[in-house]
Amino acid sequence: MLQAMSRLEANRNWTHLRRRAARQSLRLTKQTIREAERVIEESRKLLDQPVYPYDPRTAPKPDK
Repeated sequence: MLQAMSRLEANRNWTHLRRRAARQSLRLTKQTIREAERVIEESRKLLDQPVYPYDPRTAPKPDK
């Protein structure tokens, strides 16, 4: 009887640790996804910025 109780306690502890690890993994995955989305959005903003201060095709030509 005592062995059965200790096994039950061991299973409860193991289950608790697995649930805790699963929750932590899920939290870290969500955090990683949010950071990746932030980096992607910042990259898009950089790509939308012009390389030159003006578009060279429509810039006024300097007089020679």
